[in-house]
Amino acid sequence: MTTVDWSGVRDRVLELGERPGAAEVFGARGHGWVLEEPLSRAQLDEVETQTGVTLPADYRSFLLDVGAGGAGPSYGIFVLRRTPDGWRWFDDARTAVDHALIGREFPNPLHDSAEALRAALDADHPDEHPGQYPDPDSEAKKNAKRAWGARRRQLAQDLKTTGALPLCHHGGGSRAWLAVTGAERGTMWCDPEGSGVSLVPDHLDADPERSRIGFGRFYLSWLEEATRIVSMPA
Repeated sequence: MTTVDWSGVRDRVLELGERPGAAEVFGARGHGWVLEEPLSRAQLDEVETQTGVTLPADYRSFLLDVGAGGAGPSYGIFVLRRTPDGWRWFDDARTAVDHALIGREFPNPLHDSAEALRAALDADHPDEHPGQYPDPDSEAKKNAKRAWGARRRQLAQDLKTTGALPLCHHGGGSRAWLAVTGAERGTMWCDPEGSGVSLVPDHLDADPERSRIGFGRFYLSWLEEATRIVSMPA
């Protein structure tokens, strides 16, 4: 993905939020047209040292030139803040986002493999497999099966999103993700309606070719559409 010139974008967003009709933009009541202050280069260095990844150039420059989150597509770009435990991203509900896996490969080569899921579960919890309880009707076996199923679902979710950073919530459980590792690094992805299926490449609705997009196009296309909506006659 190419580097984006963010000159004037912060002022443009904040000015747009002051205009009549700004509340008509989808998700505006969520982010309130507020942008966090940009990060300093020293702060961004801290973030990348902590996470172990170099963020894609267009998102990196957004953090430096526009803001550390806030007004943006749907309910806004997740906010990056320093906490007593280090730098964390916070979603639109002000809940800290789990980013422990963003340094791993994206897409994870095991994310669609049932065999890989079983092997990973066996390796992580060898003493908790339901098979150790011979009586199919025992309460212990039932509890073990429930716990095993919950771990399997969590592991499947983790494998689906390793190396990707959630940056935006569209509603209905669907989020926009930025790949930060692997061959797809710098491209935007989504989990359709929170369906639990593997992430799929994001694209602009008006693009019949459904071409891959980076964070820059993701954000600036929203700004263009928001400007169009706010500029419509009442």
